Amino acid sequence: MVPALAPPADRFNRRLFVAILLAAALRLAAEFLLPDQHFPDAIGYRQAGHDLWSSGMLGTSIWTPLYPALIGLTGPAWGQLALDIALSTSAVWLIYRLVLVVFADEAAALLAVWNEAHYRAANFRDWPPHRKLAHNRN
Repeated sequence: MVPALAPPADRFNRRLFVAILLAAALRLAAEFLLPDQHFPDAIGYRQAGHDLWSSGMLGTSIWTPLYPALIGLTGPAWGQLALDIALSTSAVWLIYRLVLVVFADEAAALLAVWNEAHYRAANFRDWPPHRKLAHNRN
C-alpha cells in the first residue's frame, strides 16, 4: 500500500530527474577524470565473471553470482563500465521510491536522492578493466 502523501509514480518529478542526470554525469566524469583506484574487488569480480561463463563455476565462494554473471555478459571493458554506471544511477531512483514508501515524505526522499547522487563511493571506478583481467591471469 502506497502512503497517501506519496506522489503518484507516473507524475514527472523535475527534481528527481535532475538528481538522476547529475548522478549519471558524476559517474561518467569519475570514470574519465579519476585515476585508477586499484580496487582488488573489481579484479576479483571480473575474474569470477570470466570463470563463471567459461567453466560454469565462480571459482570463489566470496561473491554471489549475479554481478559476476552480468560482467560476464557485458564484458570487462566498456560493457562493464556502462553496466556499473546504469546500476549505480538506477539506485538513485530506487532510493527515492523506497524513502517515499517508508516515510511518505517527498522532502526526505529528495534529500536521500541528492545524497546518493553525490555519494563519493558510487563514483569510484577501477579503470581500465581489460588490463586488470589480463594482468590477473598471469
